[in-house]
Amino acid sequence: MHSPSHNPSRRNRNIGTGKQGHGQNNRDRIPWRWRDSVIDWARGHPHHIVMRPVWGRDMPFLVERTRADCVHACSVDDLARMLNLLPKEHINNRGSVVGIRGVVLRQPTRKEQQLSGVWGRLGYSVRVDGLSGPVIFLEAVSYPYVLRWDRSTPQDLAPELERNLASASFVEETPREFRMHFPPEAVRERQLFHTLPHELGHAVDMLTKVELPGEHDFEAWEALWDRYFQRPSTEREAFAHRYADEQRARLIEAGEVPFPSSLTKNAVVEDGLHWEDFSLDENPA
Repeated sequence: MHSPSHNPSRRNRNIGTGKQGHGQNNRDRIPWRWRDSVIDWARGHPHHIVMRPVWGRDMPFLVERTRADCVHACSVDDLARMLNLLPKEHINNRGSVVGIRGVVLRQPTRKEQQLSGVWGRLGYSVRVDGLSGPVIFLEAVSYPYVLRWDRSTPQDLAPELERNLASASFVEETPREFRMHFPPEAVRERQLFHTLPHELGHAVDMLTKVELPGEHDFEAWEALWDRYFQRPSTEREAFAHRYADEQRARLIEAGEVPFPSSLTKNAVVEDGLHWEDFSLDENPA
């Protein structure tokens, strides 16, 4: 028999903690499921669509307005030029399989930047001007841009940390984190020559493992879709990194990249866009 003072709850150190589920329903999180359902491209944010030729077809580039402290690091022309250098068969439709529908230059919310700042993403099923399919998102960034990286990050993310350290202009080290500083030109280089082919790599991974094998059998497609996301995220990231590295090495060897920025105020205004969304310089030379 237990003594009157016995309290079994004292023996469970997990009570009231996240391990037991406490706080799971009110934890800060970003309400965006990149793999599920159809995400609407226009989220009510001010935006403008610009069309550019990519491998023989007009591709839409949706440009969202930025906050006063943020800019888009890549111009629409630079993104279109880079896409035209990447494999046509990985961008355009293949039979009934939908290719890349477009690119979004996106202004993330402050909450998103705080909780899970990223260079870019691939939306697997996104509605674009009446169509739906894969869309590449590139995030606007604030300047001065500082990427914080916890030293306790899992070992499988070490390659990504090394890539960011190599791209940063300088790095502060503290006992708990790395603080990597990126000027505008470094962010452009990172998003244009690394992130864009990396996100296309995710689309190629999906294309080869789900879309083409399940093209004519919806039940098979559903099973392949579920199996695709059951794979470890590290495996999917490794494929995308490998794809991006191979494409970049090919283009560097051919002398195609890197290439200088095509950003000019006249070109931005002619497209109906806003110069302040691309540059902090209000009076360019």
